[in-house]
Amino acid sequence: MTPSGSGWTENTLFDFQTGFGKQPVGSLVFDVYGNLFIATSLNSIGGIFIPGELNELQYSNNNWSLAYAYDFDHVSPQSGLTMDAAGNLYGDAPGDGDDQTGGFIYKLSPSNGSWTISFLYSFRGGGDGDSPDGTVLPDANGNLYGTAQLAGAYGVGTVWEITP
Repeated sequence: MTPSGSGWTENTLFDFQTGFGKQPVGSLVFDVYGNLFIATSLNSIGGIFIPGELNELQYSNNNWSLAYAYDFDHVSPQSGLTMDAAGNLYGDAPGDGDDQTGGFIYKLSPSNGSWTISFLYSFRGGGDGDSPDGTVLPDANGNLYGTAQLAGAYGVGTVWEITP
């Protein structure tokens, strides 16, 4: 959206279509090179359980295009991404029902033009939380913070911290 007279003008930067992820979620993240990262809750393959995708968009010749797509393995993000100073991306996702967990906190690390996923924490669905949903915030010391919608002592949610 850009200011235009007394209102705003919309400009679609990228249209998710067949062959790309589906249902983009949460916040967008720019890296130091101006690339734009987006998590989607579904990928473009189809099936009963469809994990999401990480999409990297690059701007060139007055156009945004898909530069890279990474299919998450058994993760369907429901919120956006954050990036630390080293270029690692962090996010969360609810459990998929088959894994007996209440969700995950994950880290995507750049690796030779690709991404490597690591699962930093699996919620047990009890006092530690269930169904994380929201932005994962890293601090300067590497601690991660966020929220989970369910569980906790009163069954109505938690604010959590993960310390490396």
